Amino acid sequence: MIDNEHSKQPITINTFGSFSIKQGHLVVSQQSGRSKLLWNVFLFLLSNRPRSFHPEIILKSIYPHKQYADPSAVMRNQLYLLRQELAFGKKEASLANNLVYSSGRYRWDDRIWCKTDAEKFESLVDKARELAREHPEESISHILEALKIYKNGYLADFTDSDWVIPFRSHFHDLYLSAVLELVALFKKKKAYQDISHICEQALAIDYFDERIHISLIEALLASGLTNLARAHYDEATATFYHEMGIKPSSAMKSLYWTIKHQSGDSELNPARFAEYLTANFNNCEGACFVDPEVFRHIIRYELQRDVIKSRPLFACLLTLTGQGYAMPNQVILEEAMDKLNEAILRFLCHKDVFTRWNDCQYLILLPGLSREQANKAMERINYNFRILSPGKVLVLHRKVADINPTTRGSDREPRDYVDKSD
Repeated sequence: MIDNEHSKQPITINTFGSFSIKQGHLVVSQQSGRSKLLWNVFLFLLSNRPRSFHPEIILKSIYPHKQYADPSAVMRNQLYLLRQELAFGKKEASLANNLVYSSGRYRWDDRIWCKTDAEKFESLVDKARELAREHPEESISHILEALKIYKNGYLADFTDSDWVIPFRSHFHDLYLSAVLELVALFKKKKAYQDISHICEQALAIDYFDERIHISLIEALLASGLTNLARAHYDEATATFYHEMGIKPSSAMKSLYWTIKHQSGDSELNPARFAEYLTANFNNCEGACFVDPEVFRHIIRYELQRDVIKSRPLFACLLTLTGQGYAMPNQVILEEAMDKLNEAILRFLCHKDVFTRWNDCQYLILLPGLSREQANKAMERINYNFRILSPGKVLVLHRKVADINPTTRGSDREPRDYVDKSD
């Protein structure tokens, strides 16, 4: 019970993992012997602040299949019990002051200051996002602090309370987003061991988020730990299939070929690779984005096909730079590359292939097109990009080249198309 001796000490409400209210050395929780309805009422109003609700709406939200003859009387009784639990029966102000009844509705009103771990978690992630562009180290520090707060989901003790689900999903999604943003920041520092550590922690919370598996495998490969990367790939794909019936996505399949190449097992078997392409591309609704190593295999496969040996095979290199080929700010470049990726996906057809070659370049394979058609395709991509990314901050350079050695030179030399539009 919270009493006068501790009334000047801050009140902390923990909602991640096991719910509790702490003030000094005192702890109040649902383990105190009170009914679960009491704490559901308390947490429902806390989670939905500052909205107000009629008694029947609160009770219906908490126990949708239960009927109450007099919802108002039930709520009055719950508030009475909460006042006792939070020592509102004494003259000193307590947290129960925040449970307000007005005009037939109940709401949470911050009359007595308290802090919640959920608020702190959100605040740290928001601050990290503000700092990411100009102060990445501070952003990393904020995300790391936020990840320490998140434990086993929002109100994990209340698994049978359906009203909690939207809040639990919100914080879970925010946690995963924060993990991936931290991975991106560590990747820029080439801190692959830190990425591995963070991903392993995240997988302990949500094993079935494929993005975390991909980030971990990429970090292991970048660290030269190819055997560990292969072992994790095998374990993850097997678990996804046996427990959820899910086959590897195109992104995971691309990693498989990267692992094979890095482990020295990269000989191209045209028949096997054709089978891989068919399975992989059938999962693509539009163009397929692949790993650079898979892109190399696709080029080799195309060049080995008899049908292509007598005609050009055009590839296009798209490069983003500052004016005068200056290297742009990394954050601005990343945002522009995302927009360029979207522009490429909007234009390319089903089973067309492209890859991100490096920080500022995309490569696109254009089989079956003439040079004129390939140049027109690049013009269209540039048009889409300028719509998605208005304001001429960066310059998009476009180069189309025939990569088929048997036909190279039969057409005019590649031209470098640079956007000059305002």
